[in-house]
Amino acid sequence: MNILITGASGFVGQYLVNFFLKRKFNVSSLGRSKVSNVKNYTLPKKWSKNDLVNIILEAKPDYLFHLAGNSQSNSCLESFNINTCFGLNLLDALSASGFSEKTKCLFFGSASEYGMVKDIDSPLSESFNCKPYACYGIGKLAQTHYAATWGKLNGQIVIIRPFTILGKHMSEKMAIGSFAKQINEISTKGDKGVLYTGNIDISRDFIDVSDVVEICWKLVNLDEANSQVINICSGKPTSLREVVDYMINLTGVDISIQVEGKRLVQADVKTHFGENKKLLGLVGNFEFIPWQVSVKKMLEAS
Repeated sequence: MNILITGASGFVGQYLVNFFLKRKFNVSSLGRSKVSNVKNYTLPKKWSKNDLVNIILEAKPDYLFHLAGNSQSNSCLESFNINTCFGLNLLDALSASGFSEKTKCLFFGSASEYGMVKDIDSPLSESFNCKPYACYGIGKLAQTHYAATWGKLNGQIVIIRPFTILGKHMSEKMAIGSFAKQINEISTKGDKGVLYTGNIDISRDFIDVSDVVEICWKLVNLDEANSQVINICSGKPTSLREVVDYMINLTGVDISIQVEGKRLVQADVKTHFGENKKLLGLVGNFEFIPWQVSVKKMLEAS
């Protein structure tokens, strides 16, 4: 079985690579950073669709997982290039190489596609009228629309919208990743300290990265999921303050919380969680890993 993954060096990508290596699949990575124990493909700075076609013809993927993306860029042009255009070119290359009907695809969208929502809008279903306000969400939504249409006309594809993913090696640029690092640094000293945060009086929908990977594998193999947009979420909101308090209590160290202005997000939705009826209707009953287990592993790994 041949697996081709973009964004394989990222947080979720590393878990996906290990998931397939354990199953003895042939795994290839397409990206700027090299990944251990897989075949690595890189693109030149000035690449074209033909470069992608050649890679596909060599890799002969039975599955393509497109995780590559950039949520941190301040440039809309740069954001659209990676979050929209790259995915569109991948699908066009599959069609041009004759692999559109041979390769099962799964594309990562984002819960950011929903945009600025009100508390009464949650839980957010896939049929919600998306109104993204940031370049990242806009770019991902454009990719979603194109991918869904491509799937109906040309091939096999599932588009997922993951909510807040937790797990070891989570980026420190993300709130809980930053909290885990700060808390461990304080507890290592064994003295009291200060945890610097943004607004933690908000609620989010947390899901463990291992659950995300397992669900992706289930969905990409379901014919009825073809061309569908599917939330990957627990379906429950959890207060960020509750998570922070739990993390602090685990250490047994005297840690106070201080809100920093530079960490505040200007357009921050108070309550943001998804509806997972569609997901569970496809994969059946699923036992989600509790967020407490996820953050405990994060603290142990930091």
